[in-house]
Amino acid sequence: MCVSFDTDCRTKWELFKIKVQEACIHLGVQWAKKKKECFEIIQCELDILNKNESEGIPIDTVHRDKLAKNLDNLYKEKDDGYLIRSKIKWVEEGERSSKFFFNLEKSRQSSNVIRQIKDKNNNLKTEDG
Repeated sequence: MCVSFDTDCRTKWELFKIKVQEACIHLGVQWAKKKKECFEIIQCELDILNKNESEGIPIDTVHRDKLAKNLDNLYKEKDDGYLIRSKIKWVEEGERSSKFFFNLEKSRQSSNVIRQIKDKNNNLKTEDG
């Protein structure tokens, strides 16, 4: 009786963890889309303001500075994501090497891929067949 109850609880726990993971992934995708849209809108507005300024059209410099600061904050958030996903434990204050962390993250992703697996008969299976 105890073994059955224990197994049932573990199964429910594992299913719960899967559901939470799926929900988090879904929310993360939505959040990333909104961030990307925000980034594109700010970049477009800044491009228009800079073009107008270069053509001698008066612009609101306070608004442009706010947009630039928002864009910089989005870049910092992106860099922070690279840091977290790359599992770097050290970073000097002020250092923001996105390319380094992006490449480190990519290399870790490729090393975490399962390329082949053994079945119950000890036969190697690959993605190709």
